[in-house]
Amino acid sequence: MGDIEPVEVIETTETAESGSINEINIVVRRETTGESTEVGVDLDASIGELRMSLIENGMMDEDASIYYEGKELADKMTFKKLGIVKGGILQIGGSAAAGFL
Repeated sequence: MGDIEPVEVIETTETAESGSINEINIVVRRETTGESTEVGVDLDASIGELRMSLIENGMMDEDASIYYEGKELADKMTFKKLGIVKGGILQIGGSAAAGFL
């Protein structure tokens, strides 16, 4: 995947207070199981960076896709460009980790 650096994945049940206006908490949900995890991300981070962190943390398989509002997200897009805001829900689908296989 090139020079993409992973973002920090924060598992929490509370919204973490952020030190930067560019940091938000989003929800990552496995599509079929409904299992959700809150994740802290920087708005300038890419979907690819999130993907790498989720894979490294065993939260998704490499072949899974990430969706927002029903649309599959490209790895190069940033949270800011996509308009994803605090509390936004991203869905993982299309793999064993997502509960599809």
